[in-house]
Amino acid sequence: MVGPWPHPPGTLRALRKIIGHHYVICRGCRRYTSMTIPKGMEDRPYEPCPYRCRICGERGALETDPPNGYSRD
Repeated sequence: MVGPWPHPPGTLRALRKIIGHHYVICRGCRRYTSMTIPKGMEDRPYEPCPYRCRICGERGALETDPPNGYSRD
């Protein structure tokens, strides 16, 4: 038998557990990278996306597949 989820809902940890691997994309720079969750950020809300582009500063978007025509960072 499985018990209740011991962590807060709507977090990066819950997103990774339910859906799996994600990519963080920057639409402004047309770049993407694999989503990594640094230690201590697991229970941070995923909406709005907490990741920002290191070049332009725009808030990233989370996608399940790498976008076509974007460069990997």
